[in-house]
Amino acid sequence: MEGSDKLAAVVELRMIPRSNFLQQKHPLPLNQGMRGWFWTGHQVWTDDEGPAAMLYGNRVTSPNNWNWTLNQAHIVLEPTVTPGEVRVHLDTVTPDFDTFLMQIDGGNSLPTTSGFIWKLHRGKNRLQVRPRNKAGREGIASWIVLDYP
Repeated sequence: MEGSDKLAAVVELRMIPRSNFLQQKHPLPLNQGMRGWFWTGHQVWTDDEGPAAMLYGNRVTSPNNWNWTLNQAHIVLEPTVTPGEVRVHLDTVTPDFDTFLMQIDGGNSLPTTSGFIWKLHRGKNRLQVRPRNKAGREGIASWIVLDYP
């Protein structure tokens, strides 16, 4: 394309900090389009190779803040004072979330809350969790295996 050598390389990636435009009107970028994005409320990806312009104060440097895992359960384990028990905390970014489905050691999938006690047995213990939305669609499975002596 003639004259393309005069175009500046794009080094900034900007994201409006919400996705519920049908439920909430603001904040909304002003004058977005061919003249540039001069609104300062964007989340802007920045790193050493492509630092964000000084205009933008909301800088994102962690890939996990930009590319989150959609429709998958995040599992956090917390020890309890009782030997053989672990408190399980679950979280997800699942639109229209309904419930978590858990499987222990390959058993039946059962609905569960975002926090519960997992009672371990000797040997390998496997916990699998997936989120389900209100339409009944199941998300991506997350699992963890613990070897309890």
